[in-house]
Amino acid sequence: MPRLIAAVTFLEFALAPAGAWAQAPSPPKAELGLQASVQTGERHALTWSPRFSLTLTPTSALEFTADVRPARSDPSAVRTSSQWYAVHLRQMLFQRGRWQVSGVVGAGGGQTTMAFPGQTIDYGSGVVVYAPGTFREAGFAAHVGAAAQYEVSGRLAVRADVRATASNSGGL
Repeated sequence: MPRLIAAVTFLEFALAPAGAWAQAPSPPKAELGLQASVQTGERHALTWSPRFSLTLTPTSALEFTADVRPARSDPSAVRTSSQWYAVHLRQMLFQRGRWQVSGVVGAGGGQTTMAFPGQTIDYGSGVVVYAPGTFREAGFAAHVGAAAQYEVSGRLAVRADVRATASNSGGL
């Protein structure tokens, strides 16, 4: 975290105009970004999310995301991957200088794929052979949360989102 703060501070001084802005610039009509998120409770559950935002008004935007979690194996050799697509409405709640706080609400769908390896297990009373298999779960998810954004310069902003996700598979 200290490195991130140092990098943002460096970029602010390197890219910002000589004088401080009297007010933040108007938002661009369209933005292209990349987000990374981590699912709590799972090791190495990093998800990459390309994001495209379309500004509707100076205080609201429509976002399209594709959450892609590359295939990873857990200790039992089960490989899990997922692809989810979502649309979010981001509405600015308040702004102070270069800081903005927004509410985010949206929904989407996608699928998670788990590939199970073949196994032979000796239970003592006999050997059981399990064939390899694949399980796919498609679903729907609703999201609600908040975002804090800091505009480093007219073309660079750093944003952090915290979202709760409820899905038809019972996840939260």
